[in-house]
Amino acid sequence: MARGDYVLAYYAKGYHYVARVIATFHESTLATNIWGANEDTGNTWEYMYFLTKPVKIDAPAYWIAELLGLNESSLLYQGFSRIAGRNREAILNTCGSVQDFVNLLLDYEDGGVPRELHITGRTPIAADLEELEETKRTKTEVYRILRDTLLARTLKEMYQNQCQICGESLHLFDGTAYSEAHHIKPLGKPHNGPDTAANILVLCPNHHVLCDYGAIRLDSDELHVHPHHSIGEQFVNYHNEAILNDQ
Repeated sequence: MARGDYVLAYYAKGYHYVARVIATFHESTLATNIWGANEDTGNTWEYMYFLTKPVKIDAPAYWIAELLGLNESSLLYQGFSRIAGRNREAILNTCGSVQDFVNLLLDYEDGGVPRELHITGRTPIAADLEELEETKRTKTEVYRILRDTLLARTLKEMYQNQCQICGESLHLFDGTAYSEAHHIKPLGKPHNGPDTAANILVLCPNHHVLCDYGAIRLDSDELHVHPHHSIGEQFVNYHNEAILNDQ
């Protein structure tokens, strides 16, 4: 599987969830440390996939079989299986595209990719910056670092690129949503903040700059916070006491 692919969860003779691949990771040593290895073969689950939050659907296999003109038995998958061959051809012939098939399962009629399945692209590079292999730096009076780690992209997906301060989402000319990851307690000397979810806010560019320059006070009670994202109060306090007061 590759980034952007759709994943359907099949069990109990039906398809019950749909998600998309955000990233893939292949590291056998890490996988062995997490899951262990088969005592006989030495194999482990070394291929790891990061997905968008699964969206609930209710699509019995018999219904899909009737829709596509297939035998229900051909739609009963086990393990990681790719929908290919005649099944894929039936999807394309009936629905026109994989996206339209997924939208049918979701009962989504607006066209395109439903918002909850959007995948955030890597942080675009501004036209006046050279493309470097390392972290991108923009020089004003100080260096501001725009980081695009897997953790940052995961949080952007979680918030659908909506700023945790103002709630707004910036869209580029091609419709791509854009946001930036801000480390509340900055990384590196002299602050030495951690690169953890509790120390990151998803912000629009305006509020990212204001936070970087200590031009805005943070209040945990006024931030938009996802149920699965906890902001460290110690980092908010650090910002208000060290960053804000140092400017």
